[in-house]
Amino acid sequence: HLQRRLPLLRQYGIESWILTRWHEGLDREEIVNGVLVRRYGPGTRSHIGNGFRELFMASAFVGYRRHYDIALLTGVHLAGISGGPIIKWIARRPVVREMTLMGSDDPLTIKKTKGGKLLGRLYRIANLFIGCSEASLSSYTDAGWRVDRLLHIRLGVDSEEYEPANNIDEKMKLRKLYKLPEEGTLLWVTVASVIPRKGIHRLVKAWEKVCKVLPDVHLIIAGPQPDDNYLLDVQKAAKQAGIAKYVHWLGMVNEVEGLLKAVDGFVFASEQEGGTGTNALLEAMSAGLPCVVMDIPKVIRPVLNRSEIGIVVSAFNEDLLADAVIELSNNPDKRMAMGQAARKEIEAHYSLKQEVAAHAALYHKLVSS
Repeated sequence: HLQRRLPLLRQYGIESWILTRWHEGLDREEIVNGVLVRRYGPGTRSHIGNGFRELFMASAFVGYRRHYDIALLTGVHLAGISGGPIIKWIARRPVVREMTLMGSDDPLTIKKTKGGKLLGRLYRIANLFIGCSEASLSSYTDAGWRVDRLLHIRLGVDSEEYEPANNIDEKMKLRKLYKLPEEGTLLWVTVASVIPRKGIHRLVKAWEKVCKVLPDVHLIIAGPQPDDNYLLDVQKAAKQAGIAKYVHWLGMVNEVEGLLKAVDGFVFASEQEGGTGTNALLEAMSAGLPCVVMDIPKVIRPVLNRSEIGIVVSAFNEDLLADAVIELSNNPDKRMAMGQAARKEIEAHYSLKQEVAAHAALYHKLVSS
């Protein structure tokens, strides 16, 4: 998401670049999607321990201090947490922290980790904290943080990039491109890493019920597959349930906007997210898809806040998720109306342009003060 946001900041006179870990086989510096990426350290495959590896990033914060006026920090790795005091006190630059994942880099979770008291104090050393959802903001206030240091900036979507297919011919061409079932089938997609937190096993369980009622409804799973054991387990579960031919594993898809045009609905069963619902949900809504999503408290319902723009079912309830998919699959008019309403919601409240403008205003204010 950063790589979409950062190039657009140029229109506000802000030039951005990314500092991240170096991995073997990658360049130390390169332009990725129009953004300069600088990489530090000896590489993650080296025998240097994580703590020492993060010191390379800490030194990079100081070494590159003439190349930045403000720092945006994400994540909870040691360098990300210790970076606050290093940048603010040694490099003497303003620091903004942006939460990425509830249950990972929120204050209450950090406090519960080993050494959490110290890490929490280091984490608090920043000028401002950005929360993308009601849940992320609540995590700060629940931890007793000052409200005047918190800022709510919703994630946004480029609705010109993520839009519905123009017609059925375009949809069928895209299905052929992605090697998906073509005419005569309904396709529901989830865009997520194949890991336990994303609830792929719950989707497979729900699809067992869907297929008993509607055998021509398929599930498309698009996303990286970093956990081989988990992938094999869920594929085995689909095979044992007799639905393997209805579940399609695409792996990583680079042009998700094209895939979303090729399908009929979006389904999501993640247990933990950090942003405004999730990027995947917002992109699906922008593409005009009806959405069925398992609830994540204070994360999903603020986005799908009305039944006409999407269906939210209780967390961990595969039966309710299956029932919602079956209901919409049987009702094309309702699917279309819901998708159209979802897209209008994105255009009105989750514009990438609005997100970029809010970040630009914040950065200019911090630098000028």
